Order: sequence, then structure tokens, then C-alpha cells
Amino acid sequence: MATQNNKTILTLIQERYQSTPSDKAQKYVNHFFGKTKKGNAIHASVNGNHGVYSVSIREKKGYLDAACSCYIGKHGGCHHVTALAHNFLAAPTTFEEQKITERSSVKNLKTLRTYLDGVNLEELMDELKATKGITQAAFGRSIGMSSQHVSAVKRSEARNRHFKELGAIKLACLYILERKKIKD
Repeated sequence: MATQNNKTILTLIQERYQSTPSDKAQKYVNHFFGKTKKGNAIHASVNGNHGVYSVSIREKKGYLDAACSCYIGKHGGCHHVTALAHNFLAAPTTFEEQKITERSSVKNLKTLRTYLDGVNLEELMDELKATKGITQAAFGRSIGMSSQHVSAVKRSEARNRHFKELGAIKLACLYILERKKIKD
């Protein structure tokens, strides 16, 4: 039997979303667009009552981590996430497989963009702390931003909402990670 950390997103979704979706969720199941699968994460968009919602589910440390950009989907507890899970269970091959760009493969602006799109700010900040000893507060000060603002950007990205400076912050993290002599 596989350990919790070795389970795929499909297995985790099957375990979590066994029951029939509610009527509220069911009306969204076959209405997602821009459906993608990258590694152990799925993402899609759906037209909701207040615009287009960005919905995602990913495996994180052996568990499901979900988010929706709707007003109640911050931690994935909304019917849009349930609908995405059931859509994936019913038709996993309709999700376009996207290749994960490794940092070592970044050679031009296009691959830089795909790398930055595929990595979370939280992951980059964790790596800064682990490999360079740079705290979020020190990083924020170095780029003229408060630690609270960096936290807000991280939380926003986790909820599928994005500050306009997200890419620039990720790029600053990447720059520091790639520099041999920069430390806190």
C-alpha cells in the first residue's frame, strides 16, 4: 500500500470526493475551461455568479490543497472545488498536461515565464530560508517591501488571486537563489 506522500492527485481526489456532488456543485461540473494538469496539480476556470473563478487542487505533502477565487473558496471549501474534482474524476484526460519547467532549463524569456508560472512564491520563500538563511522579513526589506505585504501576496496566490507584483517578487527570489554570494 502506498504511503500518504506517494499518492497521486487522482487517488487523493477519489478518496476525498467519493460522494455525489451537491446540486449546487453539479451545475458546474461540465462547464470548466482552460483545464490543465501540471505535475500533481489541476487548475481550471469556470463562469460563476460573480465572474470567472480560478479553481485549483494540488497534492501538497500527501494531502489535497484546494483554492478558488470565489468569495468563499479561500481554502477550497466551495462548490466550485467540488465540481472541479468531479470533473477531473469523470474525464481526467480532458485536462491538458503541462510540462513542468525546471529551473535549470530556464534559458530564455519564454522558459523563464513558464518556470515562474509553475512555482509558488511560498516555495521560493521556503527555499530562500533553507538554502540562504534569508527570512521573509529580510527579503522584503531588500526589495523595499514589508514582510506583511509579501505575506499578503503569498496568501493571494494561494487563493488563485494575484497581485500585479507577484512575478517581480518571484523573479527577485530567483535572482537571490541563483547568486552564489548573497546571504542574509
